[in-house]
Amino acid sequence: MVGTAIAILWWLVGVVVVCAVIYVVFYVLRQIGLTIPAMVENFVWLIVGLIVFIYLIMAVTGQGGSPFHFGKVGDASPGGYLSSTMLA
Repeated sequence: MVGTAIAILWWLVGVVVVCAVIYVVFYVLRQIGLTIPAMVENFVWLIVGLIVFIYLIMAVTGQGGSPFHFGKVGDASPGGYLSSTMLA
């Protein structure tokens, strides 16, 4: 259970870092004088949101090569990404 909570927290940290990097890229482009249409910026955020959502679904269901495996839905086995490496 603790391993799952830690894996979810690491996933959230990763999402925040990715969003911060994209925000900084937009900020720097605006500061150097490039105008980014709102439609392009919204499209980028939509793609990022979809990728994050797909990654979350893969992590929860145990599909794909996600390093943040939360355990399959309905699986009663404890564990997660960090339970076997750091909490053992």
